[in-house]
Formats: sequence, C-alpha cells, structure tokens
Amino acid sequence: MLSAKVIRQLSLASLTTLVIVTGGVSAQPPTQDGEERGQRRGPPPKAPAEALEACSDLSEGANCGFSGRRGDVNGTCIVPRNEDSVLACAPADHERN
Repeated sequence: MLSAKVIRQLSLASLTTLVIVTGGVSAQPPTQDGEERGQRRGPPPKAPAEALEACSDLSEGANCGFSGRRGDVNGTCIVPRNEDSVLACAPADHERN
C-alpha cells in the first residue's frame, strides 16, 4: 500500500503534467493583441438615423432631442468619431471615450 506522502507526490506530479500539457487553466478567453477586458471589438457603432436627423439643421454643441428605440432622448449635437463632418444627437449621459 502507498503511503500518504507518496500519493501526494504522485498527485502533484500529475497536476503539474496536466498544467504543462494544457498550457494552464484560464477563466477568461485569450485576448488579442492589446485588447483589454470590456473593450468592444471593431469600429464603434454608427449613430442611429434619428440622432443624425435631430442635428441636421443645428451646430455642434446645440441642444437636441429625438425619439429612439429607448424612448425620448435629450442631449447635445456632437461629431461622432466614426462619422465625417456630420453631427449626431448624443444623450446627456453619453460617455465619449
């Protein structure tokens, strides 16, 4: 019969082999170059048509509003990062990263 010490050593050796063979255990999927947890992949989403229309006759920084899929939105006209020389109505609580 094997002693408890021998069993522990065999268990540790088996676990070490498993980690080496599998490359370790991770609770999160691997990330791509420079990607951080919580970041979106790809380009930022386009502004909805309603947000663009709300600022079509206004200037940057003007107050604006529209009815969207989440209800009534009040905000400010901004130039979105992924748009060229157009304005969109950004909600007042919009965070621009």
